[in-house]
Amino acid sequence: LGLVIPAWVTALVITRDVVIVVVALVMHLAVGISRFPPSPLSKINTAAQLLAIVGVLLSSRSSVFEAIAGFLVLLVAVLTIGSGIEYIYRANRMAAQRE
Repeated sequence: LGLVIPAWVTALVITRDVVIVVVALVMHLAVGISRFPPSPLSKINTAAQLLAIVGVLLSSRSSVFEAIAGFLVLLVAVLTIGSGIEYIYRANRMAAQRE
């Protein structure tokens, strides 16, 4: 059957993206910041997400792919938390510079 992405990882990724959109909207409305570019860590996170999806799709082929996919899914979780914290830090710093 292969690896199934845990629901908590899916929820974590979606929640982070929603938080980023909400923070960007609030910063635009409250402080007038209209440019909120992605960070290098966020780009790495996106690449890890794509690799994890490929790994999960291949995980039914062999136990090696399943192990790799499991690692990639956990890596996505860690990177998602890290990039979410980084976005909050960057947003606070950008808002403070505007004041």
